[in-house]
Amino acid sequence: MTQRAPNQNQDNRPAPPTSLLNRTIAGYVLYAVLLLVYAAAGLLPWLAAAIYGLLGVTVNLLLLNWMLYAPRAQNSAADFPATLFLLLNAGLQFLFFALLPSVGALFVLPLFALIPIAALHVRRLQMAASLLLLLMLSGVAMGLSPGRLQLPMESEPQRILAWAAVLTVLAFGAALMMTVEGFSRALIKDNLRLTKAFKALRRFALRDDLTGLANRRIFLDHLNDLMRRHPGQTLTIGLMDLDRFKSVNDRLGHIIGDQLLIAVGQRLRGVLREGDLLARFGGDEFVVLLPGYSTEQQLSYIAKRLVDCIEAPFIIQGNSLQIGLSLGLVVQQPDAPVDAQTLVRRADMAMYAAKKNGRQQYRLFDQQMEDAMQERHRKLQWVLSALRDNRLELQYQPILSLDSASVAKAAEPQVQIDGAEALLRLRDAAGLHRAATFEAVLDDDTLAVAVGRFVLAAAMRQADAWFGAGRALQISVNISPRHFLDPQFLSDCAACWPSIRNARPACWRWS
Repeated sequence: MTQRAPNQNQDNRPAPPTSLLNRTIAGYVLYAVLLLVYAAAGLLPWLAAAIYGLLGVTVNLLLLNWMLYAPRAQNSAADFPATLFLLLNAGLQFLFFALLPSVGALFVLPLFALIPIAALHVRRLQMAASLLLLLMLSGVAMGLSPGRLQLPMESEPQRILAWAAVLTVLAFGAALMMTVEGFSRALIKDNLRLTKAFKALRRFALRDDLTGLANRRIFLDHLNDLMRRHPGQTLTIGLMDLDRFKSVNDRLGHIIGDQLLIAVGQRLRGVLREGDLLARFGGDEFVVLLPGYSTEQQLSYIAKRLVDCIEAPFIIQGNSLQIGLSLGLVVQQPDAPVDAQTLVRRADMAMYAAKKNGRQQYRLFDQQMEDAMQERHRKLQWVLSALRDNRLELQYQPILSLDSASVAKAAEPQVQIDGAEALLRLRDAAGLHRAATFEAVLDDDTLAVAVGRFVLAAAMRQADAWFGAGRALQISVNISPRHFLDPQFLSDCAACWPSIRNARPACWRWS
């Protein structure tokens, strides 16, 4: 088990130093010596002076050892037992005050040195309770002690001893006050450090660390809060993606790319109003919240300003960089409200529609975009399911040629089959579907390679079967551009080739 540092608690908050107890022990030893001088002058029993010093040192040593070595709860309110310290030490003074009223003032004086310890309580109620405790113990002690508060002052030696007692107590009190003041100063420094750390963490959590703009989290929180507080307010979200930014990153590196993103954020911020919220969504995507834009004319005005402000070249480290911006806008209609995530998704649809239509422009979301997206998703799942269940198949359309000699002689033309084109079909419970019904999704990155591999393998098997039947026909296949440009395309072809190459070596010719 790791021992705790004496002057620091487990949550790294500075605790009252153990030097407070060390100085208290030293104060008891010094004061006991003074009482022994009183005993030597016959003003105090020797035994009382010795017991006072022994009890004071023992009590505070026990407290010191408890602080250093006793197991403490991690969520302890305080490491220093200020109330227990006051109770034991003040109680000791009042005990001797009650027992020795003839020199009672000697045991009242240390109480004034103990009062600053009450300031160690963070809460005012605890501080007041500590002072009230001292007051109650004073009343009990005075009630138990006969006569009045006394301190021998008749002779010159007695007056010297009295002043020595006062000065000792003052020195003891000053030492304790310096310790408490040092602890308070450490607390202030620690609080300042924690405040700075909290501000830094808050800035890190709520701001994009590159551009200084709001990040995705604070944007969505602000959007949700605005929609909750003003459900009937018309607001617009614009999602922006930089055109040709990837080429800048690939050509000049990420340092130039990061500086370009910072400059883009500054330009976008410059064309927005004070109340508009601009955030970086991640990568080269930015998003803006535009409350109060309700008419198409207002939206067109701000959209053109956002798109146009990016058209001018950016000069980054001597490089002139020309990029563009594609913007998708969606308006939250009070009569048909949706949640924040749906708004962002619709803005994303509009933004990709702007990219698809030529980039460097804006598009306003309409319901047809979402309907088209849903239809595309349905077809994508339809084809994926057919591929998984082996319900895709190829049909073959012959490629014919005419004999040129018979044509020249005006004889009946001789038609011959030179090859075939493989046509993809999908079979389900409704029957056989032509590729035209689902070709829009065949170039999707989740389908293109898998369907291409199926087409290659099925066509090669069919060509091999025809060759075995005595017909050496070439087969043309349709391959998705995504698959054709894939680095693994030739490997996919080779994977289909070995299974039949050895059986029909004369059948295959690559061109």
